Amino acid sequence: MNIDERLEKLAERHEALTRDLEITAAMQRTSTERDEAFTHRLEAFTQRDEAFTQRQEALARRHEALAQTVELMQRDFHERFGQVTHTFEIALDSIKRLENIALAHE
Repeated sequence: MNIDERLEKLAERHEALTRDLEITAAMQRTSTERDEAFTHRLEAFTQRDEAFTQRQEALARRHEALAQTVELMQRDFHERFGQVTHTFEIALDSIKRLENIALAHE
């Protein structure tokens, strides 16, 4: 193999390496663009996740407040129901006394 053949082979290798480098650079640009797009989507997802977490925490607080309200209302209901029952017992007792008085005056 003479020098011209070696130079020709070297030039072919150089061209092949140049093409490989161009392909690699193009692949790197594509990869970088994909990474940037992924990063953008991840940031958007993170923001939505944070907003969801805040809404979930607000709902949990509302749920707790409603649970406490229901508990207070149940206690109040039972207390008032007891008072109404007691009032009806007094009224029933009074009606029975009036009945006894009316029977006694017949």
